[in-house]
Amino acid sequence: MFQFWLPYLYQYGVGGFFFILAIVLAWKNGALKPHVDDDRRLLTGLILGFIGYALVHGLWILWAITSAGAAR
Repeated sequence: MFQFWLPYLYQYGVGGFFFILAIVLAWKNGALKPHVDDDRRLLTGLILGFIGYALVHGLWILWAITSAGAAR
């Protein structure tokens, strides 16, 4: 069953690393300013969107594994 989760962990592990790296670089270059309301809203939306998408994707994989009997 673990083989079904390896691509998921890779995608959101490596992708999450680059996602955080891009946010840190934007912050250090001054493109994102945490004290500006619009930038704070944008950052919150990006982070919650990433987490939400990963959560829905994980639930979708879990549903596919359990409903198709692939875990056997």
